Amino acid sequence: MNNRIGVENDSETVTSNTTQPTTLCEHLKRRKVMWITLTIIVLVIIITIPIVMVKAKKTNSEKPSTTEEMEVTTGS
Repeated sequence: MNNRIGVENDSETVTSNTTQPTTLCEHLKRRKVMWITLTIIVLVIIITIPIVMVKAKKTNSEKPSTTEEMEVTTGS
């Protein structure tokens, strides 16, 4: 009579299919690409915001004001 409880086949190998970098050099290259991408996105946002603000201000100032007085002259 055997009183031991356990897994019969305990020698299975687990392989990982993740794309983690295998060397420090690959890891640093991935971080460098990430920082370059992030920097480009931030620069585009920083450049775009003032342009949009200037265009919006220009559009608002071009609208005719309804409070302006108009002179009416009649030809005599």
